[in-house]
Amino acid sequence: MSPGDDTVVSTRSGVLPVRRHGRLNYALTMAVGLMGSIVTCELRPALAQVQDNKQECDAATTQAQINFCAGQAADKVDRELNQAYQQISLNIANEQKYLLTESQQAWIKFRDAHCAFERSYYTGGTLSTTVYLTCLEKLTRQRLQQVEQTLAQQKSR
Repeated sequence: MSPGDDTVVSTRSGVLPVRRHGRLNYALTMAVGLMGSIVTCELRPALAQVQDNKQECDAATTQAQINFCAGQAADKVDRELNQAYQQISLNIANEQKYLLTESQQAWIKFRDAHCAFERSYYTGGTLSTTVYLTCLEKLTRQRLQQVEQTLAQQKSR
């Protein structure tokens, strides 16, 4: 399955629609002790009424809607970062590409670890997903600004 595909997960109680989201796919697998069955749940289920629309996200009232919208925002800035990253990669030497890749991988590891730390304050609570996704968006936006500065410097040479 490729990112962005829709799918369904069969459970004992029926079919659960699941939406896959870009690189930021936050699925939770839970073992349920009923007759040894395993149920796969997604923290951000497909919400037909919530589109990638700022107005609807501004009006989100349920935790599921808020989480979905936070995921949409994080995915959006992640796509923007990837586009800027690709633009830089087009005009640099192989050694620079290697260094850029190394720095990006280190940054992703930092971002994910830092956001997991922030989420740890809310473990077991309904806000943990929102805190994590909001952290991802914030740090990715900061990284995007860094990459855009590098791109601007690259263009001025």
